[in-house]
Amino acid sequence: MKTIQLIILSLVVSISVFAQNTLPIKTGNYEETVDLSYDKNKGIISGIIARSNYDNPNGPRISCSMMFMSLPQSKTAGANKYPVRFYNEGDTAEVGKGYLEVIKNGINIKYNGVITSCQNIMPLDDEAGLPFEFSSARVFISASVIRNNKAAIYKTAVDSAKSKMYLVKGNFVSVTSITDSWVSFEYMTSSGKRIKGWLKKEDVALSTAP
Repeated sequence: MKTIQLIILSLVVSISVFAQNTLPIKTGNYEETVDLSYDKNKGIISGIIARSNYDNPNGPRISCSMMFMSLPQSKTAGANKYPVRFYNEGDTAEVGKGYLEVIKNGINIKYNGVITSCQNIMPLDDEAGLPFEFSSARVFISASVIRNNKAAIYKTAVDSAKSKMYLVKGNFVSVTSITDSWVSFEYMTSSGKRIKGWLKKEDVALSTAP
């Protein structure tokens, strides 16, 4: 009887310690570089990383935009670590794997292997990954991809509010809400500029992967 009680006590302690060490997933922006999304219903963590060196007048202009996404009902790969897959903007093929780690005051992103598209401005493939500090909260549901060749941007969720702006196939957007026919979004350019508005639902790939 004592043995059973000790086993139960050990399990309770283990669960308690794990719960205490699990940090919450904060959706929003990190250093005007990462938009982090979390779909609680599907258990999917996703995000968009965008950065450029356009503020540097010397040397060639380089920009990088990637999306990462976990599997549904994502399991941890360690303390606060979640395995993710990476995609380059404009391309729907998976380019690599790694993990997202929730840390105090931010996140750490690690790309396994050699990353060529962002190496010079964002070394995600460093041995310890790359940390980003939490900047501002936003209700991002998911990182998604424009699926059609041209997607008109609307100022509000009505046909008459169509603007002259548009996104193109392969662009990444952070989704903030979804209705029967519309998707509200934020688009982060490599220079850090933000575009907000509405898209027709048919223009956005809202699946678990591009």
